Amino acid sequence: MKRILVIGLCCVTISTSTVFGLSYSLNINSDIKIHLNNDWIKLNEEPFIENGRIMIPLEFIEKLDARVETDLSTGDIEIYKEDIIIKMKIGKNTVKIINNDGGILTEHEADIETPPLNVDSVCFVPLRFVAENLDFYVQWDNWQRAVAVKEEGDVMTVERPIEFEIVDRETILNNEILLNLYNENYMSKGVYSLIDDKWMYVLLSAGEKPTGGYSLSVDSITEVTPGTAYINAALKSPDKDSIVTQSLTFPNKMIRFDKNNIVNIQWDLSGNEMSDESERNEIIKLVQNFGEQLKMVSLLAPEDIIKENMEKYYGEYVTPKLIEDWLNDPMKAPGRFLSSPWPERIDILEVEKLSEDEYEVTGNIIELTSVELKEGGIASKKSIILTIKKYDGKWLIDEFNFGESD
Repeated sequence: MKRILVIGLCCVTISTSTVFGLSYSLNINSDIKIHLNNDWIKLNEEPFIENGRIMIPLEFIEKLDARVETDLSTGDIEIYKEDIIIKMKIGKNTVKIINNDGGILTEHEADIETPPLNVDSVCFVPLRFVAENLDFYVQWDNWQRAVAVKEEGDVMTVERPIEFEIVDRETILNNEILLNLYNENYMSKGVYSLIDDKWMYVLLSAGEKPTGGYSLSVDSITEVTPGTAYINAALKSPDKDSIVTQSLTFPNKMIRFDKNNIVNIQWDLSGNEMSDESERNEIIKLVQNFGEQLKMVSLLAPEDIIKENMEKYYGEYVTPKLIEDWLNDPMKAPGRFLSSPWPERIDILEVEKLSEDEYEVTGNIIELTSVELKEGGIASKKSIILTIKKYDGKWLIDEFNFGESD
């Protein structure tokens, strides 16, 4: 028996057409339909969503040819089917699963994000966890707000290629609906869609990246099961020695295709950063975030204020030892000496890996006045060299040295 694993992120679907009859009063945590082995199921107690998980009454579990025993006084729930026993407890996130393999019993524990609940003396359990452990296949249809449960087996595939086109920036800017979709979601990694007339518009976002030089492309779109489009996308990272913008970027791409019968979107993003590159990006982000704190620490303030502010604004980015060194000699520390100019940011010039747990970063502290803030440019810059080391799994600035000032 095969199980098709769903890879990707949940899609947010927005309709601009009234043909689907969506109601603004819809409760997003209820009004859920259940489809079991090609039949719609009506239950005495309605399922609901709790912490992103569909909670189903035990009445439904019995429809999966399982026997259920409960004790509300202790909160114990036991589910039996053939060679498996699932033991759960109301309010507890730990579940015991016992398998009988030819008379040999094996037991293991599993953690679930949403525990069983007692609602007005009715027990509800997380549908996907229980059903899949009873060898059922579960799929959520966001468009119909329905969950399909069927016995394990081959799921029919159609493998129909879908032709698509890239939506250019000018089209997005001139369409209020598309612009809203873009502005609300481009910074968050995921896939977001809406339907407008005959078109399905999809925004793909790779999320926040610490530098420029990244690009996102769409390789193919395929209808893998009826009504579900699967998008293969790839993220290209900047070459190691390329010169890129030293600021946060959000690589994304908007596409559109004939909606036909498509109601669900799934995606797979390949080509993410390799471990070294991902690590390097952590270092860049650490230094950039540290640079944003420099103007918050006045080095001419009283000693107790300097100490308080360094711990508050620098403590997340540098080692305690380095803060102690700066407190002993504030003139060696970065920070603000005057009201103007002030240190606005750190521009990174080079990141070099020295060892598995050590990096060296060279860059410039950029200082501004109100004039540059308004008209652009910089007032002055100070070159710096940072040594960054890993402590207990976290990267921290361990050494800080000034170079020459311009």
